[in-house]
Amino acid sequence: PEKMFKISSEWIKEEPDNPIPNYMIWTYYVNKGQRTKLKPFEKRAFGTSADRSNADKLIAFFEGLRAHKKKEDDLRYESSIAHICYNINRYKKAIELYDILLDKFPDYAIGHMIIAKSYSAIGNDKASIYHYKRAARLQENNPEVNYQLAYLYKKNKQYDAAEKACKTVIRKNPEYIDVYPLLLRIYMDKKEYEQAIQSGKKMIDRKIDPDNYIFYFHVANAYLNSGKYVEALKYFNLARKQKKKLNDNAYYDYAGRCYLGQGKLEEAEKLLLKSLALKQYPSVYYYLGKLYEEKKDYSQARKYYNKVMTGDFDKEWQSKAQERLANISK
Repeated sequence: PEKMFKISSEWIKEEPDNPIPNYMIWTYYVNKGQRTKLKPFEKRAFGTSADRSNADKLIAFFEGLRAHKKKEDDLRYESSIAHICYNINRYKKAIELYDILLDKFPDYAIGHMIIAKSYSAIGNDKASIYHYKRAARLQENNPEVNYQLAYLYKKNKQYDAAEKACKTVIRKNPEYIDVYPLLLRIYMDKKEYEQAIQSGKKMIDRKIDPDNYIFYFHVANAYLNSGKYVEALKYFNLARKQKKKLNDNAYYDYAGRCYLGQGKLEEAEKLLLKSLALKQYPSVYYYLGKLYEEKKDYSQARKYYNKVMTGDFDKEWQSKAQERLANISK
């Protein structure tokens, strides 16, 4: 790898837009885990969604090498072509190529990971989980594998399996920061609000990711869903004070709900309307409807519930709005 990097670095000085040395350097940084250095090489290697000519040149290059390959080079060249297809969103082709590779090399862990990502990208979560599990058996200490498994289990409402996968990452790779907020979201989905509160507070105390609002946000949201509105508002305020802070739109929405829960309707109205002025979320329309119900201004309540019903919003919010509209009619 070091020799390849040195040669590619010299080559790129002569031909900065040639996709081949850019791809070689990109691969070197990927394998080193230095993802912050990828961007300039990635664009020149793979092109853009509007122009994939560089990626096609790369594929042709590796296909040319493959035509003259020795048997021991099967994995190197064929996996390069498959990986390029994945990186330019040709997921079905990547799956086709990795299937062939994995028949020849069933213990190729990276192959299982990339085919899992490809299946996930086309919505086949069952196949994706299968290959991530294969990769997990081959690379027990790779945190990304179990993190992706946890994400897919959560997405498919297999919450106990998701929680177990998160805890595996934390046990083996406690420095893998992304897993902690995911675990809190799993507790929220399971409606284990007290567990989310206590775990989130421990993460804040341990400074897992200092200055990041996300831990304060999940604690606040757990308090909100528990009906503890004063505590929820306190943590939403803390989330807003972090360097990586909660954005204004979300803050006005959630703080407005806290005031609504406390019966402070004027404060709630001001904040929810400020949130609505920034972005039209179904949650804001819905809670404005509830607010005007509390005020017994049923005309305004219907107006905001109907905004949820007629907008291009999630069915869960529409079902809740429909229930409130039926309640007003009664």
